[in-house]
Amino acid sequence: MAKPQRLWQRVFDYIRKDLPEIIVPSCLPDHPTSEKCRRLSWREIGQVSRTALKAYADSWSSSPSRMEELHREPEFRNSSLLAEIRDEFAQVAKGGAKGLAPYLHRLAHLRAAVVKDSINAFTEGYKDGLSGRTGPGSEGFGRAAERNDG
Repeated sequence: MAKPQRLWQRVFDYIRKDLPEIIVPSCLPDHPTSEKCRRLSWREIGQVSRTALKAYADSWSSSPSRMEELHREPEFRNSSLLAEIRDEFAQVAKGGAKGLAPYLHRLAHLRAAVVKDSINAFTEGYKDGLSGRTGPGSEGFGRAAERNDG
């Protein structure tokens, strides 16, 4: 039988070395064929950040002049859609919380119908893509091309 001192040494080695590796394993080393990317300098980090922020800001910018033109057009002011929206808001304002419930119910049904239609359109397009691509030189893909031809 092993000496008690040697037994305790093995237990302590296990607790000190093996147990932490089991609980929190260290990551594997990189594969020998993988290439490491070089570190960017502070100047390059600044350039990348400026470019990314500029692209992000440009994506949020809208054309206020176009919106002003749209609101000035007489068709927009007198459109039946705008009149409907005004009437609905007037009814909601008169009814209070009880008047708001049917409006929100109708809005939820409308949004659900839009989501359902978009999912159906997506799945149909996906099936068309899977159903048979005849090749890059052909005129169309799948059933969508057959429907467009007549």
